[in-house]
Amino acid sequence: MNLHNGNSILDWNYYETQAKNMSEDQLKFAIEDCSKALTSVKGLVANYPCKGEGFYADELCVYSDELRRRKKK
Repeated sequence: MNLHNGNSILDWNYYETQAKNMSEDQLKFAIEDCSKALTSVKGLVANYPCKGEGFYADELCVYSDELRRRKKK
């Protein structure tokens, strides 16, 4: 993990590769898990921005995109 202006920068290629190697059931579970985490973070910090919120939203997109790609085939 690298830092830029004090914020961590993740290598999203790692998460995309991980998603490609997951089963459809694993992707669905990860999507549900990220969704619950995102909801929890928003509830805990309603009036305070949280770095975790953006991470869970991005991770949710990676897994959702992979599932969507598979369903198009």
